Amino acid sequence: MTRHSDTPAFPVRLSTLLILLCLLPAAVPAQEQSVALDRHMLRLDMTGSLEPVPEAPAAWSEGAAQGSRRSPLLAGALSLALPGAGEVYAGSYILAGLFFGAEVTGWYFANSYDTKGDDQTLLFQNYADAHWSAVKYARWLNENAKSFPGGENTKPIDISSDESLPHWERVNWTQMNEVEMAIPVFSHRLPRHGHQQYFELIGKYDQYSFGWDDKSDGGYREISTRFRQYADMRGEANDFYTVSERIVSLVIINHVLSAVDAAWAAARFNSVAELHSSVKVRPLPSGMAELVPEATFRIRL
Repeated sequence: MTRHSDTPAFPVRLSTLLILLCLLPAAVPAQEQSVALDRHMLRLDMTGSLEPVPEAPAAWSEGAAQGSRRSPLLAGALSLALPGAGEVYAGSYILAGLFFGAEVTGWYFANSYDTKGDDQTLLFQNYADAHWSAVKYARWLNENAKSFPGGENTKPIDISSDESLPHWERVNWTQMNEVEMAIPVFSHRLPRHGHQQYFELIGKYDQYSFGWDDKSDGGYREISTRFRQYADMRGEANDFYTVSERIVSLVIINHVLSAVDAAWAAARFNSVAELHSSVKVRPLPSGMAELVPEATFRIRL
């Protein structure tokens, strides 16, 4: 987040200073109090008059000031790794909870949609194994390959008669791919069963529609209901995965936004006022001494 260029920075700082000056007498019950702006001191007595003080109180040290600062770089790195962590480090607890909550919510829904995609994938793969057959497709090729340009010299595909084997193990896959590649209108060759492209191609290209159990050899114009249903099932699985990927992208954006906010929160932390109290020994003209409590505010602007 950035400030608007037209923000009146000086009046805001001046108002902050005046508020602190008004609260100071109530905060420290002492005869004398002092306000420090960086290394310049102003003393505020009970009459409300201000007078310059040559030096800051001995109780104030640069070491103490540096020790209470927050590193914007570290805050940003923490939130980049885990949204909200940098905000906790910088003391911005509400935004820490919001960014961390967005992180948890995002991963929950991303995982949920990814799981839905996996379940839908298993569903359409089982559907394919039940209704699409490499044996039926290979038989169609044996009967029709020579009628296609380029397929005149193709050899028949060997098909095992052992029906106890899965259909994908009954076909000579190498011979089937050779026939597919010999015919120019067949732009793809079918990968072996189990590959991702196997399940994609049988539901995408019309040449593979002849492997579905409701498709006759009537030609390309005949619509296979199985083919269309399977394509829709695959499309639904892809939709689930797409939603999951988009949520992951939002999670990544949440990391970046949290990192920027944490760095800004650390910078804001470094600009707040600090209160330091001390007790000084003041010598009196009579030779005695008195203890004078003092409070020092430092505002890092």
